[in-house]
Amino acid sequence: MSMPNKVVTTTYTNDNDFIIAPEEAVAISVIVGSTGVSSDAEGRYIIPKGTPLYVANEKSILIDRDEVMTVSSANSAVLSGLARHDIDVSRGNANDALLIEGYVDLYKLDSATESAVLEVAANLPKITFMKGGKV
Repeated sequence: MSMPNKVVTTTYTNDNDFIIAPEEAVAISVIVGSTGVSSDAEGRYIIPKGTPLYVANEKSILIDRDEVMTVSSANSAVLSGLARHDIDVSRGNANDALLIEGYVDLYKLDSATESAVLEVAANLPKITFMKGGKV
């Protein structure tokens, strides 16, 4: 006598994801520049997830996706969104997704990134910031 097949559904969650309801978030692919990024204790150049990202002034984030940067220098760049993941630019420019719409859990960002985000939050009207659950 054989046993009937049992379907088991497993839902995996990423407790380190700073996006609340990621299925409702909107992000576009970009190439992030390594200029202005400081090295960590291991000598790697990592841009933390949630870092505000900018595009050169008078450029389109939808067309000029290879000109995204982490710093705005004296009116030469426009805030475009947030880095979707940690980005390793140790070897130069790197691909990532730019979050342009969604819900962000500030508790899931490191304190320096949270401070940077809060400074520019008013300029990202399609991103809602909240303090969700601590891990």
